[in-house]
Amino acid sequence: MKIWIQKYVKRFFCQKIFLALLFVLPIGTFFFAYLAHRDSTSVKVGIVADSENAFSADIKSELIKHQGILQFLSFHSVEEMKREIQEGNLECGYFFPTDMEEKYNRHQYSGVVEQYYRKGGQFHVLVREVVLTGIFRQYGEIMAKDYIQHSGLFHTEYVSDTVIEEQYRENLKNQQTFSILVNSTASAKKKLGDYLVAPVRGFISLLIMLAGFCGLSMYFEDRRRELPAALCGTMRYPLSVLSIAVPVFCVSSVGLLSEAVCGFGFLTLKEIAYMLIYDIIVVLFCNALSVLRIQEGTLWVGALVYVCASAIFTPVFINLSVFLPGIQSFSYLCLPNYFLNAVFGGWMEMIQIFVLLALLLGINLLKKRRG
Repeated sequence: MKIWIQKYVKRFFCQKIFLALLFVLPIGTFFFAYLAHRDSTSVKVGIVADSENAFSADIKSELIKHQGILQFLSFHSVEEMKREIQEGNLECGYFFPTDMEEKYNRHQYSGVVEQYYRKGGQFHVLVREVVLTGIFRQYGEIMAKDYIQHSGLFHTEYVSDTVIEEQYRENLKNQQTFSILVNSTASAKKKLGDYLVAPVRGFISLLIMLAGFCGLSMYFEDRRRELPAALCGTMRYPLSVLSIAVPVFCVSSVGLLSEAVCGFGFLTLKEIAYMLIYDIIVVLFCNALSVLRIQEGTLWVGALVYVCASAIFTPVFINLSVFLPGIQSFSYLCLPNYFLNAVFGGWMEMIQIFVLLALLLGINLLKKRRG
């Protein structure tokens, strides 16, 4: 078997399609790495607030200090901020009125802060949550003081505002108080470019699929040439698996190496393990298709359709199910979907990929038994 593996490795490295895959993979990974590490990947948001008003000024200062995907910039007037939004220099903008605190004290929460955003933008929804977080972090202190002083829960002694403020800030710093904090976990990415981790992994998973079809095409060619080992005997099933496994694991290895070389520090043992499982799934899937009696051209048309469908229905570059919830059911027909869900998901996604692995393994065992 070792001799056969060496022969297949040499054979695939002589194939132009396979060499193209190995060439495109590091180039594509480097491209995503370049986008991920650019400084211009942050989303810029404008803020207009009266500096003489302590409440709105504190909120503005809180947001400007925000580090991560969003970059908040201060403007002197709403007209200037709106002009920057129209020119595409800002994703959106917010105006904090001077009577903001008074309206909140009167329990008037709707329509207090004015939001401006350009047509066709998508990030203003995320920005809105971050702005609400900043407002709550400031007004929550006022709410805490008012509640403690008037709730009647503290009869033993008077609790000063200074003590409440110190405890509130300490708990907020330690994340022990209730707040709506977006991306507060240690695993949250710090730049917009870091969200390109999903396209990188998805891009590699699509190329692994193409490598599987490349190996399947090679097996079809052997069968068309009526090679004895590819048609009958004990070597028939192992060679069909081997012809698919060699390119799959070669592309997968190059993909992992490309991620590491291009500086993606979030390459974990979890991802490596799931990529190994995904490689086995692709091999079993393509090997199950080896029973088909079709021409090589037909195979490649079907392969390209399937890979393109996977790129569309699976959240590789964009999650279309957010806009079209009905297409989410189609993603379960695409193998990359299970890999990406397992890497980013939890126990349920892990169960799904193992169920798929068991299903394909059963199909291949049945195929082997029937000869």
